[in-house]
Formats: sequence, structure tokens, C-alpha cells
Amino acid sequence: CIVEDCTAYYGGGIALVNGRAAEGLDCIIRNCEAVTRGGGVYIDASSPTLLRVTLSSNDASSAQGGGLAAAGNCSPTVDACLFEGNAAYMGGGAYFGWQATSGSPVIRDCAFMDANSAVDYGGGLSFVGSISVSVLRSVIDGNVAALGGGGFNGDSGCTLSLTNCQITNNTCSDGQGNGLGGAAELYADTATFTN
Repeated sequence: CIVEDCTAYYGGGIALVNGRAAEGLDCIIRNCEAVTRGGGVYIDASSPTLLRVTLSSNDASSAQGGGLAAAGNCSPTVDACLFEGNAAYMGGGAYFGWQATSGSPVIRDCAFMDANSAVDYGGGLSFVGSISVSVLRSVIDGNVAALGGGGFNGDSGCTLSLTNCQITNNTCSDGQGNGLGGAAELYADTATFTN
């Protein structure tokens, strides 16, 4: 399927809310815009599986998650997906954990690349809330944030585990020589990096 040129308050392309079990397979979601969260996809209190989904040039520049935003207590699986050229205030490619007190998102064999951008934190990805995130065999390359975490940021309360990931060519700068962490900016309770 192709979802493109759509607009909504939450989830410019698709919104999955209130425990909906869903699978997104082999889809392209592009050029969609959310007024708040989830330019391409918005997930709230649900745990869907996204498999081989391309999220490209989506926008949530007033809030979070240009490509994807996951809010509430949810544990989505994002598998073999491509996030490219998405933009948001936080979490240009993807944003996980808004108002979450639990949740275990899994990101596996994904690529966050080609200038996902954030005005604030987390050019490629942003993690907040009390969640436990696993990122496996993924590429975070060529993303940009102005204030922190060109590749990704992890806020206090979350636990991050990155295994066999490639984090390259990310930039953090507000144009005045400020910014924290080109690859990552971490306040996370625990962050583990392993090969």
C-alpha cells in the first residue's frame, strides 16, 4: 500500500490507538503531516508490528515523531523499516514513550538515515518516559538535531539497549556552535551498547 499527502491532528498517515492489534506490511507512508504527533504513523496504547515499512518525508514539526510517534504504554515492533527525510520538533525519524509508565518497543534491522531532523532533540530517534527499548542491527546515519542527539537521544526514566548498530555521520548543532552529542545525547537511566 501507499499512503501519501495526508494530514491529521495525530497520525498524518495512520493512527493506531486503544489497544488495536495491527500489522503494517510492505507499505510506503510519505509526505504526510501531523499537527501534533506522528507525521507518518501515530501509536497510542497499542502494540502493532510494522514490517518493511518506508516512512519518508513526513512532518510533525510542531511536536514529536516526524515518521512515527508512539505514546502511552505500548510495545510496538518496528522491523526492517526505513525512516528517511522526516522532520519534527523532537524525534525527527521516530519518537517513543510520550507519557509512558511502561512499554518495551523493539526496533530491529531498521535504517534511520538521509537527514531525519529535529528542531530540538533526537534527529533520528528520541526516547522518553519509563520505557525499555531494544534497538538491534540498525543503522542511524546522516541525521540532524539542533540541541541534542543528532543520531538519537534518551531521556531520564528510559532504559536503552543497542546491539550491533551503526551510528555514523550524525550532526548536532544549532548553527552557533552549541549542541550536545552528534551521535547521541543521553540522560537515560541505563544505556547499553554492545556488538
